[in-house]
Amino acid sequence: MLMPYSSGFRYKSTKAKSTRLDKFGAQKKTALKKKTQNFTQLITLTVLSIVSIIFLSLYFVNKNINKNFAYAENSSNLNSDFYSFTYFTIDDKNSDTPELKKLSFVLIDKISNKTLILDFPINLTTNIDSRFVDTTFEQLFKLTGLKNDDKLLSGVESINLQILKILGVYPEKFILVDQSMSKDFDELLYDGNKNFVLSNIIGIYNNSGIKTDISLLDLLSIQSDLNDRVSQDTKNIILNETTVNDENFLNSLFDIVSLSSLVAQEKKTISVLNGSGISGVAGFGARVVRNNGGRVVSIDNASHIYENSVLIVEDKNSETTNFLKNTFNINNVYEKSEVSLDQEDSIQRSDTTLIIGIDFAELVY
Repeated sequence: MLMPYSSGFRYKSTKAKSTRLDKFGAQKKTALKKKTQNFTQLITLTVLSIVSIIFLSLYFVNKNINKNFAYAENSSNLNSDFYSFTYFTIDDKNSDTPELKKLSFVLIDKISNKTLILDFPINLTTNIDSRFVDTTFEQLFKLTGLKNDDKLLSGVESINLQILKILGVYPEKFILVDQSMSKDFDELLYDGNKNFVLSNIIGIYNNSGIKTDISLLDLLSIQSDLNDRVSQDTKNIILNETTVNDENFLNSLFDIVSLSSLVAQEKKTISVLNGSGISGVAGFGARVVRNNGGRVVSIDNASHIYENSVLIVEDKNSETTNFLKNTFNINNVYEKSEVSLDQEDSIQRSDTTLIIGIDFAELVY
């Protein structure tokens, strides 16, 4: 009579144990699920923190970049195949009276695989500015800087204008570094330093020792072009008092490379007129056009004096129009259909008519 009872007791005990095990298993699953959720949340928070740190770092880097590269934001991009820039080295970018230590003009022609580097002696004495007789580049940089709030930019603009007078080519962009950074740039410019990689460019962009109107992408492009060039296709000339005043010699330097310019590729005919009344202006204008690949078909005096320079074109959006407008600082650009064709005889004989007025003539004479 005891066996059934005993058997029933054992059955009930096994059932209760099973219930406890199920309850324990459910608790274990719940704990595991909660632990997994906590781990997932931890990973998510970690990733978000890393992303936030990267974003804030980029923000502050970009903020510093914009401070050092303020002039690059609103400037036009470099022509990817044919472009030029001036390279300035000064003693200290943050000095109240920065001194010019080195000056070079660089032209890169990727189409014909040529690089032209012209080094200007900063102590070279020439009458390059009518305001300062017998002034050196070094003195000109300092004197023009003293007369403006932005001493560096005003110095750059004044020097670039004198380079236009000497070479008949206006530099598209500029790079200015102080002596703390000049070693790296010199190696890149003259030796095509292969170790000058992306990290160097980013570091440069975040460095207070540089001022430029070149964007980060364009600076990377320049770095790549200088590294990829073939050494025998690089011509480095140190100018002296004789060569800097030898117009025929200087013009010959651009005879071949200018054929690769966008202006040369368009092959538009250009007439240059002197509308300033100042002798030699049209000839100078024609030289600038030719040294940049333009096809000059006529040089003459305008029918009357123009206070401001004028450009009369077939296409306002052409590369030739953009080049002339930017180089001669022209705001008055008209299509032929907008003007009287008998206003100047050359309008009918050429695709583009450049009339140099008093505004530009006074800058270079």
